[in-house]
Amino acid sequence: MASSYEHGNWRGHTDGTPWMQRTLVRLLRVIPVEVLYGIVALVIPFYLLFDGRARRAAWKFFRKRLGWSRWRSFWSVYANEWMLGLVVIDRFASYAGKKFRLQTLDKENFDRFSAREEGFVQLFSHIGNSEMAGYFFPSTKTIHVLVYAGETERMMQGRQDLFSQKNVVMVPVQKDMSHIFTLSQALSEGQIASMPADRAFGSPRTVSLTFLGAPAQFPVGPFRLAVAHGVQVNALFVMKTSSRTYRAYHQPLVDVRGKGLSRDAAVEALMKDYVSRLEEMVRQYPLQWFNFYDFWQQ
Repeated sequence: MASSYEHGNWRGHTDGTPWMQRTLVRLLRVIPVEVLYGIVALVIPFYLLFDGRARRAAWKFFRKRLGWSRWRSFWSVYANEWMLGLVVIDRFASYAGKKFRLQTLDKENFDRFSAREEGFVQLFSHIGNSEMAGYFFPSTKTIHVLVYAGETERMMQGRQDLFSQKNVVMVPVQKDMSHIFTLSQALSEGQIASMPADRAFGSPRTVSLTFLGAPAQFPVGPFRLAVAHGVQVNALFVMKTSSRTYRAYHQPLVDVRGKGLSRDAAVEALMKDYVSRLEEMVRQYPLQWFNFYDFWQQ
């Protein structure tokens, strides 16, 4: 349920230096989140001015992949970056004790999966704020969440303090790939493995699939893990709908078990289903798609 964003200050969601993080948490204990929302709105133009890579990637997304006009794309690049800032602030606001509302759609799917003896794989991507789900509702199963190991101690501790109350355990990405064994063991014990499904973290295995009309690389690992253990897959999307409200979507992927499919065919079916659901969500919430690099191959 937690995010596992790549390393790199603001945009990578490591969210600045430890000093900045401590300051943010202290501020959010005494001032409304909306105040910082306004400050971020003023800072964004300077970010965009000095980060040409992110600016060009966002422009390409809105202009080429969504086919929006030049003017709409121009303003959407700004709004996209601002929305990322709000998501970052909300994470620190949670660490500071601020409360948010979560509207759930089809949560019975998650509850149904959790009630079974076998574990399951839960997937998230760089859209919305999936980490917030971990703060809202506990699970009867332990959720092992893959997170980026390069985040600062402050970020990791802030997450763990909140997650420990919700039966969530963080699994940092390791260079020796030992995190895969940890997630595999969790599934073997009937628990939940939660992983990102739009980027390969330390694994070279990817497959090119059509996404928003152009080929893009998606990691094979999460889907192979599910097929290897014979478990189902749930897609989780948590989208910001107002300053204090999020909406969570729980979408089970196609059940490939017992269909007589080869392992590769089963993996492909799961990947195509997930990518189609991700595309639908991106079209519904385009300003909350947080991939500030050249995601597509053309």
